[in-house]
Amino acid sequence: MGKKVKVETSRDVMEANAEAIEFNSVRAHEIFVAMASSDTGLKSSKAARDNASLDLCKFAKATVDANSAISDRATIVRGFVKNLDAMRPMLAAEGSPFVEVKATEKETRYTWKGHGANVKSIAKGVAEYAYLDIDNAPAIVDVDSAESFTVVKKSVEAARRSDETDDARALRVAKDALRETLKEIQSFMLESDDKDLIEIATLELAEWLIKQKVARAEQDALDVAAAEADALDIAVGM
Repeated sequence: MGKKVKVETSRDVMEANAEAIEFNSVRAHEIFVAMASSDTGLKSSKAARDNASLDLCKFAKATVDANSAISDRATIVRGFVKNLDAMRPMLAAEGSPFVEVKATEKETRYTWKGHGANVKSIAKGVAEYAYLDIDNAPAIVDVDSAESFTVVKKSVEAARRSDETDDARALRVAKDALRETLKEIQSFMLESDDKDLIEIATLELAEWLIKQKVARAEQDALDVAAAEADALDIAVGM
């Protein structure tokens, strides 16, 4: 992780530069390096990783504090997220386990994965809800005095549940139900000694997934075409 690697300016970096907020990228990088160095899967390293995860939450609150002159919290949160995202190419080049790289014909995409995605989401929640009271829920815990990353995570998740719309709540419940069902399916199949049953189930699930990916790609193409048509209509109308 200590190796210096030159990284080309990405779209994420340009978007982050467009957000005029105070953001200590050096400190953020130090936290991700510490988190990665302790991400070994060993019990002895779990405490160190959780401490680094908590540090990122503290960093999110510090970023809010550093931008207290900005009255619109959404601006701070957007800048915080974009600045974190802008770090992904550099972290990927350093071999971080928290960033996934996907190369396409047009561009290289970087996404958060695993614990990195989890911590980034909770840190964003701290930036969203620090100091704020949510209807029917207390403000999130003070991350500076929190005992653990888990405590902060539960607090942020509670705030999000209290602040979500009916549609968002329904989507969350549906996703939770899917996760539980998938766990049951996996447990049931892995306990079986019937090879044919396992192979058939795997094939059926794989075929279903392929159909869904094709359907999504087709819908994305239709959405892009509709957006381009709308843009053309606007241009012609001008």
